[in-house]
Amino acid sequence: MASSQISVEEFWKVFPWQSFVPSLKVDFALFFCGYKKVIRSRCLEGALPTESCLRKVGLKMLVDAKRYVFFATSDSYIKEAVVLDLSTTPHEYAFGKLLGYPECCVRKMETIGESNIDEYAETFCKQDFTSPHLNIKYYSSGIALISHIPCSLECNSSHKMADACRSFVKRLQDQGVQDPWVGQISFFASGAVREANPC
Repeated sequence: MASSQISVEEFWKVFPWQSFVPSLKVDFALFFCGYKKVIRSRCLEGALPTESCLRKVGLKMLVDAKRYVFFATSDSYIKEAVVLDLSTTPHEYAFGKLLGYPECCVRKMETIGESNIDEYAETFCKQDFTSPHLNIKYYSSGIALISHIPCSLECNSSHKMADACRSFVKRLQDQGVQDPWVGQISFFASGAVREANPC
């Protein structure tokens, strides 16, 4: 690794997480697992990461007027994400693929339609999760192993993503990253959390 770069673990320690919504950690975990080309999240008040910090892990960032933030490895991915996000024509498939969601899940959202996605998510979250893998009930609080609504509880692609996220969190833990989120996700991934919000 070149001296101008930093490890993912070091990035995790220096990134100003408090300036963003909690779910960004789940998105970044999946990004570093290789599942996402683009992350779309939301800024809160506070300091933003420096260009130098982002560049050291090969990232670009754009914050729009509504404080939505886009992270990606290239300006072209960010531009594509912003255009799709603002589009008034159906874009569930293209945007979902850009955000790294599985093909089957993106197709399901395309069928459901953007105006019905929140209702579908609410229905999906009412299911009995026998495993934490696809439980997205607490995603907005930053406690989840995936960042999308699965097409079903049996979705193999979503389960693989969840496994990768769990392994990533274990890597952070093994490297001694001191972040309460790491412990919360490990606890969540063990299946100990079912109905109560773990945060």
